[in-house]
Amino acid sequence: MKTKLMTAAALAVLFNTAGQAGDIASNAGQGGWGNFNPLTAGGDVVFDITEERKEEERRAQEARAEAERVRLAEIARIEEEKREARANDIYPELSLTMAKVFCLYRNDPENSHQTFSYYPEVSGWHIFQTYGPSDTVMEIYHNGQSIVNEGKSDGDDGDNYNELQHKYLEAGERYVVQVYLEYKSDVGDAILNVRLQEHLN
Repeated sequence: MKTKLMTAAALAVLFNTAGQAGDIASNAGQGGWGNFNPLTAGGDVVFDITEERKEEERRAQEARAEAERVRLAEIARIEEEKREARANDIYPELSLTMAKVFCLYRNDPENSHQTFSYYPEVSGWHIFQTYGPSDTVMEIYHNGQSIVNEGKSDGDDGDNYNELQHKYLEAGERYVVQVYLEYKSDVGDAILNVRLQEHLN
């Protein structure tokens, strides 16, 4: 009797297992397992990663836009400061259209030299030149530093002991030009002119 019960139980297990296998095979044949894709199984995870990347890109674009806004604001601030400084400049302004005529007196502190400011409208090579019967000396300053080559302030590169300086200038920058007499002269008349001229090789 015991042997018959064990045999019946074994047959029941065997039939149940076979039935489950049939169900799995049937599901696979109908597309249940056959359409399983491990790359898309976690759809919510893929969506979250995509949204996170979009958010990172949006933040990066905002950061770039803010940096550009700050840069442009700084440029505008500097330009405004330059305009104010030019309007309040303590020296007469040189221009390409009109020369300056003046007289120099070595023993007169107020007239021993003449100083002018020049603001180029365009970047390029400029010539500063003095004319007259006197031996003159010229200095050109940018941001407080002389841009005249050492030993060339009294280079006498112009006509009849006059000065000629050929310099590349940046548009909108301030250049201060100072003219005074060479030490041998006590009194002298001079004309100062500035003009655009390409560099002479």
